[in-house]
Amino acid sequence: MAVTQLTFTENEGKFVSESVQVTSNAIGLQVVVKDPTVNNVVEIYQSSTGDKFAKCGEFNQRVEVADTSVHGLVPGMYVQIQCNTEPVEGFILNQD
Repeated sequence: MAVTQLTFTENEGKFVSESVQVTSNAIGLQVVVKDPTVNNVVEIYQSSTGDKFAKCGEFNQRVEVADTSVHGLVPGMYVQIQCNTEPVEGFILNQD
């Protein structure tokens, strides 16, 4: 398994990760946010081409750590993460 650390940049009020190409039909995702007292929305997007993304999942919780698995991906697809609050760090667990 390979762990990819995500880098987020602010874009129009959201924090957007770079896209990561997946190598299996499921990945692990962990996002740590600065302020667990606010409603943190973590959105998961997927793309077959790496340039146009469609939303495929969302967390909407008051937690410091959002940690889940994402299923139904096709090896070779790209995923991208968007947050409404600034993340401290984020990771994707991807099969080698």
